[in-house]
Amino acid sequence: MTGPAGGKVRGHFGFVTGVGHDYGCQPSTWADAPWLQARVKARQNPWDWLLELDADLTSLEPGTYTTDVHVRARYNERCLPAVLIVETPMGVASPETNTGVGRPPGLRLSGPNPSSGPFELVYESNGSAGAVRCAICDAAGREAALIEDVPAQSGGLRTITWDGRGSDGKPVMPGVYLVRIAADGEIVIRGVVVVR
Repeated sequence: MTGPAGGKVRGHFGFVTGVGHDYGCQPSTWADAPWLQARVKARQNPWDWLLELDADLTSLEPGTYTTDVHVRARYNERCLPAVLIVETPMGVASPETNTGVGRPPGLRLSGPNPSSGPFELVYESNGSAGAVRCAICDAAGREAALIEDVPAQSGGLRTITWDGRGSDGKPVMPGVYLVRIAADGEIVIRGVVVVR
């Protein structure tokens, strides 16, 4: 799930319970993290369920968070991983980089997310001749690829594409990645999910 800092986000996931003793049993569910609420709703068939996850991002800083969601039927229990990407809201600078000069760069992703192909990134630099650096980081914050490093650029819109490869030229492993753009003394982060 992906959402802006200070907001809320909801995810929906379908699943089925086993046959036999668990057939038609209303599952119970809970999450290990205080910012995530989980509940189960019945769908058309007695073995078919919908897991709803509601994340409250009001107390979370931009970044990637993981937790476990437990789903228990009568005799079976599943532990499902949940990944939450908290993004910097458009027009709001990251606190540690807020210099008060203008507004932070805008950033949007074009195309599907998750994606198995290239990501198109469109950003706006607001400075008159500021440096722009765009990097792809893994979920732990380690830099996986540098896709833009311009020492001086006039303000305005610019489009760049990440081909899904790391700094070594090889395709990155599937998973959650962060697009990090630094421009005009500000930083904006967006989450992307790579699938293969």
